[in-house]
Amino acid sequence: MIDYFRISILLLVITLATFSVASCSSRPNDEELRTQVTAYLLKDYRSKLYTIENFQKVNGFKNDERTYTAQVQYDLVFKVDLQDAHQFLGDGSNDSFLQRSADALGLLSLTAQYGNFQAGDRVPQEEKVVLIKTEKGWRLKQEFLEE
Repeated sequence: MIDYFRISILLLVITLATFSVASCSSRPNDEELRTQVTAYLLKDYRSKLYTIENFQKVNGFKNDERTYTAQVQYDLVFKVDLQDAHQFLGDGSNDSFLQRSADALGLLSLTAQYGNFQAGDRVPQEEKVVLIKTEKGWRLKQEFLEE
């Protein structure tokens, strides 16, 4: 005779074990990695300047139980020209002096890195990022360095 109670318990144990393994992943999945890196790259004024396209993880490795290093590549696609970027950043009259100063320094850094960029310019990027396993999931190490 079939013991439905034992079968139900067995299925419950298998389901819980599967869920437990998935939620305690030793590395971030590719979508989580894309979300974290893209959010960081587009924070503050940057989402007005460019978009991120063709994101992909090239490689990755677990450093230890709490850190993971991934090599990623993506295209930075500028939405505006350098001149337009200066204009809309200068128009942030509601922003604090410190926020406007930080934006101006960020734009200066972009100018030094990409020169006189034009709308539609596509700049391939490749870099290594480190993620830290936190109580709230995987987060970029860079976020903690800036806090």
